[in-house]
Amino acid sequence: ADKEIQRVKADWEQRVGAVRRDAEKEIERLKGDLSREEERVRGKEQQIAKLLHSSQEIAQEGGALRQRVSVLEKELYAERAAFNSQRLLLLEEMDLVRKGCVRAVEEGAEALGVSGRMQEILVAKTRHITRLESTLLSAH
Repeated sequence: ADKEIQRVKADWEQRVGAVRRDAEKEIERLKGDLSREEERVRGKEQQIAKLLHSSQEIAQEGGALRQRVSVLEKELYAERAAFNSQRLLLLEEMDLVRKGCVRAVEEGAEALGVSGRMQEILVAKTRHITRLESTLLSAH
């Protein structure tokens, strides 16, 4: 009976040893899998960190560009207002010049003794020419 117990015990120890070795191999394999997975996750975390940093840089650049556009828009509005103001002054000046030209032609015609239909034609031509100049100026 001792021999039988010894044989069963040896058989049991052999089986337990085999199971233990298989379990240890499986644990080592799982540790390797876990290590590779942790490395993959670290790589993904690094990619996410880089993308987040890039995203923040792009957001900062976008903010700077929006500020620059705002400054340029303000400059454009100021320049447009100055241009419109100058344009109005120039148009008023042109109107005065046109009226002065018409008056000068009328006075010149009278001084030369031109009257009637000829004076009307001179004045009409002067008005027409000065109006064309005004129209060309106001179109720009």
